[in-house]
Amino acid sequence: MSSSWSISHDFFFQLGGAERVSTHLASAVGTDDVFAIAGDPAVEAQLGLRGTRHVGGRGYTARNYRMRSLARPVLDLARRPVPGNVISSSYAFAHHVRAEGTHLVYCHSPLRQIWSGSAMYGGRALAAVAPTLRALDRAAARRADGYIATNQVVAGRIRRFYGVEPLAIVPPPVDEAFTREGLPAVERRAEIVWAGRIVEPYKQLGLLLDAMRDLPDIALVVAGDGRDRARLEATAPANVRFLGAVDTTALADLYARAALVVFPSEDDFGMVPIEAMTSGAPIVAYRGGGAVETVTDGYSGVFFDEHTPESLRTAIRRALRLRWDHEAISADAARWSADAFAHRVRTVAAELVS
Repeated sequence: MSSSWSISHDFFFQLGGAERVSTHLASAVGTDDVFAIAGDPAVEAQLGLRGTRHVGGRGYTARNYRMRSLARPVLDLARRPVPGNVISSSYAFAHHVRAEGTHLVYCHSPLRQIWSGSAMYGGRALAAVAPTLRALDRAAARRADGYIATNQVVAGRIRRFYGVEPLAIVPPPVDEAFTREGLPAVERRAEIVWAGRIVEPYKQLGLLLDAMRDLPDIALVVAGDGRDRARLEATAPANVRFLGAVDTTALADLYARAALVVFPSEDDFGMVPIEAMTSGAPIVAYRGGGAVETVTDGYSGVFFDEHTPESLRTAIRRALRLRWDHEAISADAARWSADAFAHRVRTVAAELVS
């Protein structure tokens, strides 16, 4: 694969699934040239990235970057064409970049705030600028030479919102740190785990906390940080413990010891379930979004159908009663390996530039 590839991403402020995928994309095409709108060098170092360029100007922080990027579309990305070929790892504006060579977009989803999640994130200010943002976003999408979708859900959104037919569907890879193969078995604790960015209402941690109020004998561990942590932690019931941000090794250990991992949000793909399943943990997931393509009810997890505390509590109780084959869950998750991901991405990229 040509060394003239570079990788663009939206932001590196969290150790989330999209951020991890960006590092896998760089590895797949053999480049260390990665740039983003903005990011935290400490987070980039944890991802194994060195010298990442930030092209979105000053003023972005871990607390304001999402709303700031909506208030000021990142025109910096389109101002100067990037030499060579570019793969954009995009859930927001990374695909707005202009490439002198071939431009391939690995799309986590068209920006939720103005497309599929506009009702959830609605507000007068956003409603006023949404038509302009959609027009800019659609135009940027159609400039790209090709799109890869993470799953069927995202592929449908790309068709519907952009009028673009994806070249392929390539699920994101799971980090090898979550693989339990060859490691000694560990004892699973009588606790459940939630992990991710604490951003409401998207991640639905508040819903889980409400469900836990009537499950006083069950412990919940929350791994992650975000703008809504302080508010949720202040009102959480006594059976909930907040750890803050944890590194990949610590998160893998949490999954490996968890009785269950709860995934209550309707994510575009959802890396948490496949990371947890790779570690052998069963999932309690909302029946929507990417989870319906990755979790098998009764085999690797349990679904709940309504975003209500009662529906979620019922699923948690059911999952705790079931006997799980943790080794089988882990073996099934091997289909999301980094090697399989790299091969698929290289194949699409090579066909596009040939």
